This record gives sequence, C-alpha cells and structure tokens, in this order.
Amino acid sequence: MESPVIFDMEADKKLMEELIEIKLKIQHDNKLMATFRQAMTKDNFPPGRTQELFKQLSNPNAKLTTVEKYFLAKNLYSLTKEPRISPENYFPPNRIKDIELSWEGYETKGVSFPYTFTDVTQVTGDNFYFKVKASELHKLYESQLLQYNPNAQRTNKTMYLDEVGDAIPVPDLVESSVEAIANLVEQNDLIKSVLTFNALLGSSELGEELLYDPEERKLTVTKGTKLDVIDGWHRLNGINRAFRRNP
Repeated sequence: MESPVIFDMEADKKLMEELIEIKLKIQHDNKLMATFRQAMTKDNFPPGRTQELFKQLSNPNAKLTTVEKYFLAKNLYSLTKEPRISPENYFPPNRIKDIELSWEGYETKGVSFPYTFTDVTQVTGDNFYFKVKASELHKLYESQLLQYNPNAQRTNKTMYLDEVGDAIPVPDLVESSVEAIANLVEQNDLIKSVLTFNALLGSSELGEELLYDPEERKLTVTKGTKLDVIDGWHRLNGINRAFRRNP
C-alpha cells in the first residue's frame, strides 16, 4: 500500500526547490512564459500577479501561500510535463479538490476613475499635495489606475510578450527593496514618504484630467485619465505586496 501524500514542511521545501529549477530552465523562453501566463489567467491569476509570483520563486524570503504554490506547480507541470513538480506528488487529492473548488482569485474591491481625493492642498497651478493611506494606494494599484511610465523612469528594460508579438517596457525593480518595504508595511513600521504622480495630458475622456474644488479641497481624477507614477514605484509595489499577502 502506498504512503499517503502529505503536504508538510519537507514536501513544501522540496516543491519550492523543484519550482526554482523549473523557473531557471524556462524563464528565458518567451513562448513558454506566454503560455504559462495564459494558463494562470484561467485560474484567476492576473498576468502581473503571475509575473510577481514567478519572480519570487528565487527569493528565499518569499512568502507564497499554499494556494499560490499549488497553482504554480499545476500550471508549470502542465506546461513542462516534469513529474518532479506534479501537484499530485505534494498535495493530497482532497486538498487539491478543496483548492480547485474554493479558489476564486484575489478579493479586492475595485475602484475606477472618476476618483476623488480629499483634504487636498493646491500648491501651484496644476500641482497638488494630499495624504493617502497605504490601503488606498493598494486599491488604486490593483484596479490598474496607477501606471508605470517608462518615459518617466531611468530604465529601458523590456520584456517580449508573445501575446502581442512585441517587446514592452517593464519596471526595473530591485526585489530586495520591494520585499523590505513589504515587511515594513506588515510590521506597521513604514514611515511617511512622498510619492509623485502625473496625470497624463490629453488622456482624459472629458478633456480635463484633474478637477479641483478649492472650497471643498477635493481633487477629482476624471474618467480615462492615465495617472503615471513618477517617483515611488518600489514603495508602491512593496505596499501592494504586503496587502496581497495580508488582505
């Protein structure tokens, strides 16, 4: 009689080691990576989240959930047919069934433009200053309202996407910095800092990207506006990672 499969610390360690090896093997294969992202999307993992999880595999301090590890193993196994990462070697059948039936994706309460910030100070003309909570930044980021603009960053890093048949600009993030910020957020030790955003001229559907009410001190970002992150991309990603791990 075969021994039952038990997902314990030993199995967890073994799975992570094997996933890292698979990552190193396929990470530069654009076609395989595109197929992998598509498969993860079908399991309710947004492409951006999939890319982050895949990147974190090489980080010894990464804190992936059991569900995330399962779907990484499932889809990488389906792609590579490598028996050493087959989920059935690590997860009991009843656990696999439970994960598949209960997983509905990351729960976030999405927001959209128009979006209004309160208690806003008009510094000069089109320059404004206001406070925003980390939880609010997380919602804006997850709703894809905060954009990475390569023209505003000191990098020319790109990644080829088979889905679009072209290379697209990607953020040049320092993993250790993002993880350090995430840890500070989780420990409630992140100090206040200034992030800089820019409402891209001509992007609004209304003709004006920002509407300011000086009496109410409210600033509304109008529908269709592209809000670029000029400074603070690492902090934003660290904040978002912390909230994803601790929804």
